Parts: sequence; C-alpha cells; structure tokens
Amino acid sequence: MSSLWLASVMDVQFIVKVDDDVYFHVPKMIWWLKTSSIPEKLYAGAVINGGIVIRNPKHKWFVSEQFLNDTLFPPYYNGPFYIVAKSTLLELLKVSSNEGLTPFPLEDAYIGILAKRVGIAPLQLNGKHVLIVGPWKRINWEGKKLNDFFALGHALSIERMFKLHARFTN
Repeated sequence: MSSLWLASVMDVQFIVKVDDDVYFHVPKMIWWLKTSSIPEKLYAGAVINGGIVIRNPKHKWFVSEQFLNDTLFPPYYNGPFYIVAKSTLLELLKVSSNEGLTPFPLEDAYIGILAKRVGIAPLQLNGKHVLIVGPWKRINWEGKKLNDFFALGHALSIERMFKLHARFTN
C-alpha cells in the first residue's frame, strides 16, 4: 500500500504492479493502452471472483473479522499483476482514508474491497492480455498464442523469463 501511496503523487496516467516472478512486456502493454477501448476508471488484471476469506490465524493469508466481516471477498485482481488508472487509485486511497479502513496483508483483496465501495468493477484481462498462472499449470511456453499477452506467468524462473524476453525482442 505504501508504494501505491507513493505512486499516487507521481505524474503518471497508470500504475502497474507486477511481481518479480512475472514476465512483463512493457511495449505490448503500452500498445494495448493506446489501441483499446479501456474504461476511464481502469482497474484491471487477473480477476478473482468469490475468493474465500481465510479465518485460520495460522494461515499465511489470514484475515481477521476486524478487517472484513464477510465470508467472501468482492471481485479483486490477483496480486502478481494489475494495472490501475491514477484517477482510480486516487479514489481508492481516498475511500481508504475517509472510511478508516485498515489495510491487511492481502493488499490485492483490500483494493478490491475499496473498489467495491466506490462502485468500480475490475476488468478481467486474464486469458486475454494477461496470463497469470502458477507453476502447477502446464503451459506451452513456445506456443504462438503467447505473443498476445503482455504479462505472463507467476513463479517463473529467471531462465524462463530470459527465454520469454528473447522471444518478444526477436
């Protein structure tokens, strides 16, 4: 959340959060932003619907009732990659401050709660321009379809990232 607060004061139109184990092709994303009909209040990524709130205090993703009383999270984007318009981010941060909502360790789900409060629905990019999959899913990394994506993977090795980069730059 601190990095999002910092990004909110920068002179930018969009803020992208990408994990270090995801391959991100910036020129392809910029092309998408310039050529697509995107919502003014962009909030996009690999959307998770119906995520269960974990109440076991020993679990890594535990969320106390003091932070969220519901049993399911509202739709939110999966943490390895997301993009938000700066105007959207400013609204999210404002509602966070005005309503005294305490951030909790699942920053992506927390942002989803804020988005729901201000009436902004996440735009699903997974499978269209983003392919966020973990190491458990078999992907044909040589397949031509991968050229359509600007964010790929999750838990990618550095070797895989170099191979993807070579593919996109050739």
